[in-house]
Amino acid sequence: MGKVQGIIAAIFYFLFSLNGHAQKSHELRADIISGVIAPHYSDMAVLRQSPVLGASLQYSYSPEALNVFDHSYKRPEYGLGIEFINLGNPEMLGSSSALYLHWGFHAIKNEKIRLKFWFAPGMAYVSKIYGIDNPENTAISNHNNIYFKLASSFAYSLNKNLSLTTTASITHYSNGATRYPNRGLNQLNISLGAAWIIQRIYDSTIPKSYPEKGFEGWLIGTAGRCDSYSTGINSSGVQFWCNTITLGAAYRYSFWGKAGISVDGIINRADHHYWDVNWDKILPVPDQTFMDYFRIGLCGGHEFSYKNFGFLTYAGFYVYSKIKPYDWSYFRTGFRYYIKPVVLNLTLKSVGFKAQYLEFGIGLYLNNYKKKA
Repeated sequence: MGKVQGIIAAIFYFLFSLNGHAQKSHELRADIISGVIAPHYSDMAVLRQSPVLGASLQYSYSPEALNVFDHSYKRPEYGLGIEFINLGNPEMLGSSSALYLHWGFHAIKNEKIRLKFWFAPGMAYVSKIYGIDNPENTAISNHNNIYFKLASSFAYSLNKNLSLTTTASITHYSNGATRYPNRGLNQLNISLGAAWIIQRIYDSTIPKSYPEKGFEGWLIGTAGRCDSYSTGINSSGVQFWCNTITLGAAYRYSFWGKAGISVDGIINRADHHYWDVNWDKILPVPDQTFMDYFRIGLCGGHEFSYKNFGFLTYAGFYVYSKIKPYDWSYFRTGFRYYIKPVVLNLTLKSVGFKAQYLEFGIGLYLNNYKKKA
């Protein structure tokens, strides 16, 4: 409990140290959470027993809308949150504790009601994991996991400082395929709470410029570590390097979004190995050349934009592959940060609901946008 109290004290110190900044709105919200585990494989149904129960504390602030993004999204909210959850299965799953950042924008916002859509990436500690004494927990094999939440919140103002809130959310836990098994854990939650608005501001600033529609292109190289289990090899999980070269283009149709397509050259060195039942270990595939485990994929999707950040959701399929397929398609989700002419990449490559590996990358980025007054 000492560590938890220390974290909460640090958060409150951070909150109220910001209270003197007149250009921001500040809000503190507490929620009671209830929900269910949502198995995405039939044999994971054993993990769902009692309802999920927990609580969260979340701090948000909204800067004054000084640009087209903040103005159009009705002053997005940023902040920090902590969450404690009883996962409803004390023997197999235990509980989780999460610390996350969050960002959200308002579809409706006035003095009485607010409807907000938001997401929250972070880290979570799960107390019960896969092991010899817990073989049915194929969802989580690391105590420390990536935490990601998608949510929609509705708030009704009782007065200028106090609001009642309700939230519907989907939460996912995964170790990013750094250890297997890693099927991941999903929750569907409903929460009720109250929000205390420490300080509120009203905007008078009108944005003066915004990016026009236009085209962009990028060349990105990524690297990650893939467990051999993710390729279908029956092993305890030997790690291999995985690399991708992505050449892509996109069309920005609005300041908040763009549609794109890319060609991916993919090298997963786990595909160059197999499990030898006689030697009881992983061995390289004999007489296999580089082109035998090199793959080419065609990928397309959408990227949501906010200032220099992008949140992308892409789906692809292989157009060249000599590997006996255990998969023919893949997904890529994650973030990019653009500092022309450089782009930074952090994405997750997955097959269906199964994460393969995290892609850390850097590349070149060009566009033909102009600022329109």
